[in-house]
Amino acid sequence: MKKYVLFFLICTVGAVSLLMKSSPHNEKYSVSFLYFGETDEYVKIIDHTRGNLNVISPHYFDLNDDGTLKITEKYDDSFIEKMNSRSIKVVPFISNHWDQKLARKALKKKEKLAGQLADFIKDNNLDGISVDFENLTETDRNDYVDFISLLRKKLPKDKEISVCIPPNPHGNEEGYLGSFHYEKLTPLIDHYVLMTYDQSYEGSEEGPVASLPWVEKSIDYVLSRQVPPSKIVMGIPFYGRIWSEDGNFKGISMGNNLIQKMINRYPAEVSYNENLQSPKVTLNITENNEYFIKGKYHIWYEDQKSITAKLKLVHKYNLKGAASWALTQETEETWTYFKDVLNNQQ
Repeated sequence: MKKYVLFFLICTVGAVSLLMKSSPHNEKYSVSFLYFGETDEYVKIIDHTRGNLNVISPHYFDLNDDGTLKITEKYDDSFIEKMNSRSIKVVPFISNHWDQKLARKALKKKEKLAGQLADFIKDNNLDGISVDFENLTETDRNDYVDFISLLRKKLPKDKEISVCIPPNPHGNEEGYLGSFHYEKLTPLIDHYVLMTYDQSYEGSEEGPVASLPWVEKSIDYVLSRQVPPSKIVMGIPFYGRIWSEDGNFKGISMGNNLIQKMINRYPAEVSYNENLQSPKVTLNITENNEYFIKGKYHIWYEDQKSITAKLKLVHKYNLKGAASWALTQETEETWTYFKDVLNNQQ
């Protein structure tokens, strides 16, 4: 009898454990930004991710020249309905596209903009908003906090608010890196989207888009500002950057999917830097094509190994989840492992 009881208990514990692993309530937050592609292809793009995402952030919001809300041509209410039927939240992002003057105009009209956003989100069954105002400075801190505070007051509690923040591995407190008052912002929002990419950028010396040590230092900085890990969503780049030996390409970005096509098409010398956890390829383009002219190119990009290494940081630091930039730039294989690694099942 004891054997049967023991067997029953083992089976029960195993079943509960399996259910806990597979339960959507235990899944990490997994969002990707939808910026590229045509609107009529959006559903196909999402279905291509094979259930790896539980949130999608489309480019529905911009700013008019006077700082008020502009709805982009990409807005589609039928897309929202289809995502709801797939249990995927739709949390659009609003950006100033690095335009400092425009963002400041918006903050001067914070009451109007917050009201416009809140009304649109409620009226169109959206699940919240991700705010990405870049290139502000430390002088804008309080205005930014006031704007987010207004959004929080105007939106129902079940509508999420996230703020996109830049990587700050060296702890700079001035300029764009110093434009966030973490102590005041953190209680107002659901989480930060830590944009851990562009370590190397257009015009810089060649190097990785997001090396592992650099990403970790960026996480450490946010944690040092008393932000709980449960309010940090770590960025994952789906793109690389290209430098040509003739100097014409200086860090131009290209999706990992296109980079992989070039690797398969031309003579390529692929290496992997274990210290940086970043792949690099030297390509010998033997003919002019739609992307390159003939010559040698150095490309730092992301592959399964490097993305996996970054996703594991979510568990090392017990972060809320991961945010990828941007859909349609990923390789086919990405969705064969992304969710399992993110949820610590691989």
